[in-house]
Amino acid sequence: KLRPSGKKIKPYTNELRDEAGKLIRREHFRECGGLLLSVGRESNGKVTVLYDSSGRAIKQWRSTEELYLAWLDWVIDRRPAVLINEHHIISKFLYRAIMKGVKICQVVHQEHQKDLSTPFGELNSRANLVRNLANFDLVSILTEWQRQDLLALGVEGDNIRILPNTTKPISSPLTPAALARSPQKGIAIAQLSNRKQIDHALQAVKRLQNQCTSP
Repeated sequence: KLRPSGKKIKPYTNELRDEAGKLIRREHFRECGGLLLSVGRESNGKVTVLYDSSGRAIKQWRSTEELYLAWLDWVIDRRPAVLINEHHIISKFLYRAIMKGVKICQVVHQEHQKDLSTPFGELNSRANLVRNLANFDLVSILTEWQRQDLLALGVEGDNIRILPNTTKPISSPLTPAALARSPQKGIAIAQLSNRKQIDHALQAVKRLQNQCTSP
């Protein structure tokens, strides 16, 4: 016996729980109210079912990850193509994608270890990504240091390329507009979260202003 939980997780989403309150199935609806997707458990494991506009089940997968990979293969309708992924959660399963005519590039712009003092420490949440780097057509990392750490772990590095965030200084002369720009001002574009360390940018600007105004 299933009953709605009464809890709206997000718009057009509902939960079904058993009498003990255990989550059995989560249903996702179209804007018109029709059932789009259900994610739940059966006797033989987790099942994700996709429905058409009439409410008829058209296909099922054993995980939402497999559904996502199938959607990617469908939505990339022009081949050859290049798929560039930066999201570390998607990278945990994207290496399993088999899409004819599509090259997959995985961007790694954060550390892969919990302890940064040694390349042989415990891996962080990117452990599955590190174990399967060889399955990507191309892997972009930021530093030579990280490449060496990956090689020390036994990772095959033929598909690894170093693409740092920094750029080389512009060799051409600065324009008059660039020369007239105040060195005490700048722009930082990022999320307002602790991990983006916006306070560091503000402190740097403050130090620069102090240097410019000091005798």
